[in-house]
Amino acid sequence: MIHLYPGKVAKQRKHPQLKAIEVTSVMGLLIFPLWILALIWAHSNAIFGKLYNEGDFTADDQGVNEPEPPLFSSKPEVETEQTDK
Repeated sequence: MIHLYPGKVAKQRKHPQLKAIEVTSVMGLLIFPLWILALIWAHSNAIFGKLYNEGDFTADDQGVNEPEPPLFSSKPEVETEQTDK
């Protein structure tokens, strides 16, 4: 039964969306591109409908850092004198 193959792959790889992959592969009997999608989905680690779990990422993991100062500035730097009192 070739139409169940994506579900078997997902089960073997312990994919978190096993049931959705199985349903998509069975629907692929009627619409073939769905079977291809289910096969690719089973082999990937993609989780559709959920971008990330809260707490999985920190600001540094997502690339959110302080902006770097520009290398060249169009404004001339003005030196200020500091006086000791």
